[in-house]
Amino acid sequence: MDVHKGLVPCRYILLGSFLFVAMSEFTEFSRVKYPTIVHLVGMGYKYISSNTCVKPLDLYEPYDPLTCILTDKFTEAFLRLNPNLTMEDVASKLSSIQSSLDYDDQGKDFYHKILLNLGEGRIIDLSSEEAFVRNNTFQLATEMRCGDEKGDNFRPDITLFVNGLPLAFFEMKKHNNSKGIEAESDRMKVRFQNRKFRRYLNITQIMCFSNDMNYADNKKMAEARKTTMGHITQEHLQQSRIVVPSSTRLAEKLEELLALIFDKIVVTSEEITLLKQQRDELLPLLMTGQVKIK
Repeated sequence: MDVHKGLVPCRYILLGSFLFVAMSEFTEFSRVKYPTIVHLVGMGYKYISSNTCVKPLDLYEPYDPLTCILTDKFTEAFLRLNPNLTMEDVASKLSSIQSSLDYDDQGKDFYHKILLNLGEGRIIDLSSEEAFVRNNTFQLATEMRCGDEKGDNFRPDITLFVNGLPLAFFEMKKHNNSKGIEAESDRMKVRFQNRKFRRYLNITQIMCFSNDMNYADNKKMAEARKTTMGHITQEHLQQSRIVVPSSTRLAEKLEELLALIFDKIVVTSEEITLLKQQRDELLPLLMTGQVKIK
């Protein structure tokens, strides 16, 4: 089993640019991508960091470069769903997935023979809606590289995993930018013709493209504001003064520092969600006397 020891280093959209320039215009990161990540974490997805910043080794997530499967998450889920199977069965299952995804069938063999399997050797619990939420694990990563590091590759803005399997991805475009969606759709059609991307596309069950259309029905009002805060207009933003880094090196250093803060924000949001769940579970037990605090 060929496993990389950490997610491939990838570059965040420059957080420095987001902080300084977003005051004059919204970007796909500030208006679409970041709110989506926070929302998904609130739904229960675990954020997997994949930026280039220095971090403890235990924060890196091993993955299979041929399929982008998160191998540790896949192994844990597979053995939990199939308690009678072993690590040899895990390796065999991963190998069969790799082979199935290499077929030129738009993922039909993987979908029917592996993904929908409800018996021994299943990779996802699909027995019911409740079991799906209770017995599977959910992860997300940004800029997950699909393809060779120095060759052909593409990096979806957000990849969603179920039990470590990359089953969906999001491509975020600048808000109200229909041409961006069309261009991304055309690029995806070209990728479908490239054999190097076959496994990544065959395992993907859902592709989402978003450009954050106008919230207001009144187009002129939406064009004038284009902000989250209704009392701020484009004219206000055009009058604002923007701090721009004096050098690329300074911007890169700022990005390196702020990326750690970004990771902390997402991880903290995840911890808050978990603590809320624990509170909701324990509070009724305390009130009914089923649990006592010593």
